[in-house]
Amino acid sequence: MIGAKLGLEPFPHVELARQDITTSHPNGYLWKRDDVSAWLGTAGAVWIDDDFTPADHAWAAGRTAAGIPTLLVQPDPRVGLLPAHLETIRSWMAELVSMPSRPFTSLRD
Repeated sequence: MIGAKLGLEPFPHVELARQDITTSHPNGYLWKRDDVSAWLGTAGAVWIDDDFTPADHAWAAGRTAAGIPTLLVQPDPRVGLLPAHLETIRSWMAELVSMPSRPFTSLRD
């Protein structure tokens, strides 16, 4: 990894399974989602990717409705991540921090 060469500390990351696929949406959603979802468990998250589908946005909305804050940020692949995207993330996180804590309620409850 380039981080080690730059002297950066290791950071948590998702190991993505190698898949034999011909599209980035083999099941109607982004191929990475199963690995990311398993890695996240019930942790809240901001996920930045340029290839989400409506099914991915529905997945994030379902997690959020279940008490697991999830924000998908989808930059234009021809432009990349912009300051406005980072401001969206900052605002979303500030809103979470200002909310009173509430326990997670599982989908089974």
